[in-house]
Amino acid sequence: MSRIRIFAVALALSGMAIGAAVARIPPVGSGWYEYTYYDSNNVAIGGRYTDCTGHTAYWGASSGPRMKFTTGPC
Repeated sequence: MSRIRIFAVALALSGMAIGAAVARIPPVGSGWYEYTYYDSNNVAIGGRYTDCTGHTAYWGASSGPRMKFTTGPC
C-alpha cells in the first residue's frame, strides 16, 4: 500500500475511535440520561431513562426514525 492510502486508513480509524468516545454513555453517578424515540410525525413512541444510581427504565419502541438524547447532573 502507498503511504497516502495508509495515512487515509489511519485517519478514518482515528475518526471512528473519537466518534465512539463522544457517543459513549456517561458513567453511573455522573448524571442521568434519557433517549426518546420519535416516529415520522414527530410523536414520541418510546424511550429509555437511566437515573444516577444506574437503574434503567424502558417504555414503548426501542428505535425510531429520529432520536433525542438528553442528559443532566445528579
